[in-house]
Amino acid sequence: MHCSDLKLSPVSSKGIAGALAMVSSRSAIASAEFLALAFVALIAIGSPSFAQSQAAPMPANAQPKSYGEGWEFDRGYRRDGDACLAIIVPENAYFDDASYGPGWKCNRGFAESDVGCTEIDLLANAHLDRSGNRWACHRNFQRSQGRCVLND
Repeated sequence: MHCSDLKLSPVSSKGIAGALAMVSSRSAIASAEFLALAFVALIAIGSPSFAQSQAAPMPANAQPKSYGEGWEFDRGYRRDGDACLAIIVPENAYFDDASYGPGWKCNRGFAESDVGCTEIDLLANAHLDRSGNRWACHRNFQRSQGRCVLND
């Protein structure tokens, strides 16, 4: 087939305007449906958090948040359901405000154990590492079978 064999039909300006109007009206309907769905999703996502902040009364050892709604625990307390339990800091430890862990960390030179914080025994030719909770061998020594031995 050659280009000369193609026959084009004439198109009126009314036909083009009608086609554009139909496309424009479908686009407007799709946009309106999208906005309606987005609004419903926003309400559904926002409602449960609003209801939760209003439902729980402030327990003892808590205070109103400095911003927004709800409450936060006093220093030295942790959440247990809707109550605040005291964090018991063992000897040779200090409070830790992280939202995970026991609520305390061992002082430098002590390591966490089943009974709290136990002193780290430094071996001959060893020192505390940067963390302060483990030992490392001095320069020219290497760890071998739980000891620090001179490099060969």
